[in-house]
Amino acid sequence: MKKYQFKPSLIYFTGLSSSGKTTLSKLLKKKFENLGISSKYIDGDLFRKKFKLNKYDSKSREKVIIKKFSYAQTFLKMNKMIIISGIGARIKSRQNLRKKFRDFIEIRVDCPLKICHLRDKKMLYSKIKNKFVNIHYEKGNTHNLIVNSYKKSKANNIKKIIKYLIRNNLIF
Repeated sequence: MKKYQFKPSLIYFTGLSSSGKTTLSKLLKKKFENLGISSKYIDGDLFRKKFKLNKYDSKSREKVIIKKFSYAQTFLKMNKMIIISGIGARIKSRQNLRKKFRDFIEIRVDCPLKICHLRDKKMLYSKIKNKFVNIHYEKGNTHNLIVNSYKKSKANNIKKIIKYLIRNNLIF
């Protein structure tokens, strides 16, 4: 298999809890390994556990995002592709990240809320008394790419992401 060159970049998977962000992030990391692309994956939940960031109010969530991306900068300097998964609920946060990082790719993982409820291994949605409360995620138009984890297969979504990265000269 051809070994690819790449431009170190931040790839941020956003979307509702249980939409498939972690699954696609891990698959992309594996695909990068197969293509000879050095990468680092930072999972939002594991990052919170590692650094004991247990608060979920708006202010704390913003702090976590800043810390996560500051941590990612270390690996960017090591010439790696960085894959980060996290809800990234606020448009303003994502816009700020885009301003701060030159090669920032936001991939929104779309999945209907009802399907996210069914996939909820962490039982986050079942902890909410009204199961179909509107979960706060501002879709907006900050994304570079949208993948649909409900209608498309994991393999098709990874192909779509790789094609995007090639088309935009981030891997070549």
